Amino acid sequence: MKSALVLFMILFTGVNFCTTKKSVLPHTLNLNEDVLILRKLHDDYKQKRAQHKEGGHTLFTFEKKLIEILENSQYLNNELFNALNENDFFTVKSEDNKLILISWEILDNGCHHSYKSFYRYKYEDSLYVNYFVGKENIEFSEDNGAYPYKVHKLNDKAYITLNTQLVCASSRLLSSHVIHFNNKSQGICSDCFENSKGFYTNIGRRDTLNLKFDSVTKELFYPELTPLVHEGEDTGVKKTTGKYKKLVYKNGTFVKTN
Repeated sequence: MKSALVLFMILFTGVNFCTTKKSVLPHTLNLNEDVLILRKLHDDYKQKRAQHKEGGHTLFTFEKKLIEILENSQYLNNELFNALNENDFFTVKSEDNKLILISWEILDNGCHHSYKSFYRYKYEDSLYVNYFVGKENIEFSEDNGAYPYKVHKLNDKAYITLNTQLVCASSRLLSSHVIHFNNKSQGICSDCFENSKGFYTNIGRRDTLNLKFDSVTKELFYPELTPLVHEGEDTGVKKTTGKYKKLVYKNGTFVKTN
């Protein structure tokens, strides 16, 4: 009787294990397959641009495939983040895993580096996917720009991004945006910074200072700038002083304090 019971338990455990494996495995394989297709499409785009060929059609096919992946509600943000990073896509996520952003460079064979990005917000039954930087079916545009390198949580449904972009040899663009999700609207906040849709500042390319954010005090720190003088003349370019100024998040808006 005891031997029969042990045999039954082994068989039952084996059936359970196989059932679990079957329910998880196709999901993982589909994500891996999707990301490999995405990798191939992006490699095709890079190859065309390296050969000075038109890359728009390949780029738009890549973006459509990426949207298809991001809009698949079965894929969890953490799984997507890991799979995309393993395939050399630049992706950042919030500490609560609800928001991820993926960026890719628009290759113009020049010194100007501009990017397009998507954001994906997934929480319970909510799923939002849209362009963070750039527009659909447009390769080169003024809407392309900096890519997000950090994202911080402001509250349950609002986040701040810290962004950067190299502008040829002269300067580096630092910027910040707020993305919010509520019952009435979702996306980049148009009035979360005083007198602007976002925060922007240009610093010298060789300057190493970046934007900083204090998640406790909700303060955004940005480099203080001063005119760059060469041989007694103002060059029209700014340089950093090594000090920081700050904006404070109050009542849904970042305001200057100094």
